[in-house]
Amino acid sequence: MNAIQLYAKHLIKEKAHAEICADVKEQALRELQRLEDGKAEAFGVEFHLTTKVTTKYAKDIADILKDLKAQEEQQKKLAKESAKYREKRTPTFDASIPKSTEETILAGVPDYRKHFGIK
Repeated sequence: MNAIQLYAKHLIKEKAHAEICADVKEQALRELQRLEDGKAEAFGVEFHLTTKVTTKYAKDIADILKDLKAQEEQQKKLAKESAKYREKRTPTFDASIPKSTEETILAGVPDYRKHFGIK
């Protein structure tokens, strides 16, 4: 059970640091936008601006794509019904912190307490 305890300890720290990064992300983005070339480096971590593109198609094209997706799902269903598929199963696990105790558990991480002003 030593590995489970070690995993839990690091999962808590990872979640706490993810919350801190999410809180600081907008500020970091603004700082990068102010830089001439949109690039920076801090503590060996390189930052650069990127552009996220979200595509929205015209209604007629969207309908065609929706129909193709339905056809794909139908083909998958037929393959399963006729047993023309293979499944590869790999053991894994999920670990999460219950929402009801998340704040209390994350408050145990010193960086989290310091960043969010928790005493």
